[in-house]
Amino acid sequence: MSNNTILIVDDDKNIRLLLDKYLSSANYETVEASSGKEGIDLARKIKPDIVITDIVMPGKSGVEVIERIKRIRPDTKVIAISGGQAENKPDMLRMAKIMGASKTLYKPIVKEELLEAVKALMPAENEKIIVHVDPDLEDIIPDFLLNLAEDLQSILEALDKNDFETVRVLGHSMKGSGGGYGFDAVTEMGRDIENAAGATDAKTIGAKVSEIKNYLQRVEIIFE
Repeated sequence: MSNNTILIVDDDKNIRLLLDKYLSSANYETVEASSGKEGIDLARKIKPDIVITDIVMPGKSGVEVIERIKRIRPDTKVIAISGGQAENKPDMLRMAKIMGASKTLYKPIVKEELLEAVKALMPAENEKIIVHVDPDLEDIIPDFLLNLAEDLQSILEALDKNDFETVRVLGHSMKGSGGGYGFDAVTEMGRDIENAAGATDAKTIGAKVSEIKNYLQRVEIIFE
């Protein structure tokens, strides 16, 4: 999918229609899911930047959707929406925040509030992070970065199976290798992943994988 993609998950077709209209008018690309299960499947396939999900739905609830999406796509931002105070769902929105929702909104949807929340969460072009690397390593840095990307994917796959030992081993490997190539931040985050795996802290592991991916996207390597 292209950048600025938003996945809308709501069983109410009129809400999906309204959200699509508001978001499309702001030049965002939208994809719709009419159930929690469909939303999870689409999140896995299309890698949206943001997911907007209703909290109360038949089958898988919005809270379940958030928990699952943050496991398989920890770098995806989530906006949770609820039927409003009159529906007496504040506890559901609090649980949504605990599960990883970055923003919460009440229905009826206010266009300005929606677009403000989306704008705040949509990935932006960030300043580059300069990393100075020994020129003697220039020919093997591409392999290092490729191996690192594969390890990050392996961590997510292991996390999906609650295989914390594999996550711990991979985090330990990152901790040991990152600084040797000049990527001290990778060493630090690898240590965090190793420690989080020891504590079976899936939320921190997912967040750290997302952090490393963001870091690598911003890195500019200078060989000197």
